[in-house]
Amino acid sequence: MKIRFLRNCFAPQQYHRPDEIGWYGDVWEEEFFLMGEEANPLEEHREINLSGLTYKVDYEILEYP
Repeated sequence: MKIRFLRNCFAPQQYHRPDEIGWYGDVWEEEFFLMGEEANPLEEHREINLSGLTYKVDYEILEYP
């Protein structure tokens, strides 16, 4: 899946990174996306939570699996 952001906005994004003792885990952080930026919200370990955004206002779908 591929989306394009239609305006500057924030959305939670998942990151796969090590913790204090070196174990890898998924962490959610608020991420800033620029208008025109393209992303894959379903990418493994880089998932973007679009539930707080509005389709065709905040983002549009360019490719669907």
